[in-house]
Amino acid sequence: MNILILGEYPKHEVAMSAFIHHLKGKRKQRFQDKWNEYNGIYQKLKSLGHAWVAAIMAITPSPDSPTTPQDLDRYERDRTQNYFRIIQELLEIGKIEHWL
Repeated sequence: MNILILGEYPKHEVAMSAFIHHLKGKRKQRFQDKWNEYNGIYQKLKSLGHAWVAAIMAITPSPDSPTTPQDLDRYERDRTQNYFRIIQELLEIGKIEHWL
């Protein structure tokens, strides 16, 4: 999932910059808030160093977390679901509902 975010984020950022001016009021603010959350994830991954390091590195919740394979699998699944939820919410907020 990390490599997908690192690879796709720059394209998403260009699209967001071109799109956001079409939104107004609370909808625009909700979109910006959700975008900031996505940006935070990207920045965290980018701070890990080279893309190949971030691609293979699982980000653990804390140094004291249990690190059994089952715990890490569950954490990675939850983290991936959270990323997908953020992207889905961005798509829902930005959905164009006016068709002419």
